[in-house]
Amino acid sequence: MPDLIQRAAEGELDRVGTRSHVDAVDSKCGISLAIDTFDIFRNNIIRKGARRKMAEKDQTKREYGTQRLDDIMRRWGLSNHDMVLVGGASEQLTHKQVQRARNGRKLTFGMMQKIMRVLNEAVRKKISPERAEEFHPYLHRELFSYAKGYDAAWMDPNRTLYPENTENEQP
Repeated sequence: MPDLIQRAAEGELDRVGTRSHVDAVDSKCGISLAIDTFDIFRNNIIRKGARRKMAEKDQTKREYGTQRLDDIMRRWGLSNHDMVLVGGASEQLTHKQVQRARNGRKLTFGMMQKIMRVLNEAVRKKISPERAEEFHPYLHRELFSYAKGYDAAWMDPNRTLYPENTENEQP
């Protein structure tokens, strides 16, 4: 087996690579070997432990801290459960997705849009029909600090519509 690994590293074997394992095929002898502990890319053998360490470094780039979404939801008196109930029928949103959005886990654009739509729908249900015309729908770039077009100096145009118990807090 070490002979096949060495031959694979020297480029004598054809390679088919995936993240979980590499299937090395010896075209001369017709022998197949699945290598579980090594990945072979461009004739280099990399231990999976090194790949895990690199993945841990990338993990920090996916965490952006508490988002503005969390503050807006608190001001409107919305919980994760409220968001799931509102978006349950149309958007199929889970508690885990809402919590990740609030805590700053980097989301895909589609997930940011889904959270935005559910938030706007939930806020509209909290506003009286007389004041509904004054509501300015939130955009994804206003909710997530890592979204394109994010403006740190943005002020919520709906702060006059907040429920009375949060009106005097700083935005």
